[in-house]
Amino acid sequence: MTPHKRHVAIYNFLRFFAYLIVKIKFNYSCRKEKKSGGPYIIISNHVTDFDMLMVAQAFPEHMYFVMG
Repeated sequence: MTPHKRHVAIYNFLRFFAYLIVKIKFNYSCRKEKKSGGPYIIISNHVTDFDMLMVAQAFPEHMYFVMG
């Protein structure tokens, strides 16, 4: 499944502001992960409401999030 171009553009725009939020609030930095060959699932432990913003910083490509 390839993401829509509009989704990718909005994601990249908002990712910049997410970077500013986690950098200023938590002084967060991370290692950028390399692109893998196919679809994958990333599971975080949801210690804070900011986990999705922090996960997004580690992966350079577009992602969809499912939260409950």
